[in-house]
Amino acid sequence: MFVLADLSLVLTREAMVPVLANAEVQQRLIPLLPEAAELPKTEAELRATMNSPQFQQVQTNHNLYLDCVINKSQSLLGPCD
Repeated sequence: MFVLADLSLVLTREAMVPVLANAEVQQRLIPLLPEAAELPKTEAELRATMNSPQFQQVQTNHNLYLDCVINKSQSLLGPCD
């Protein structure tokens, strides 16, 4: 059985904000976002986004899904399919 690390332990605000605040990284990410999406540009905006309940929920859902897929188990969200 595989054990999956919690993404929140790896993708911390301290680790991600400097990366996402980099203009070159932002330019590479923009084409991957929906057209209506506004990309946070300042460090304060990035920190606010990563502190939002919505971001935390997405991170939790990704953890559950990855655990489900890797361990081939039933997720709290339902089947892994």
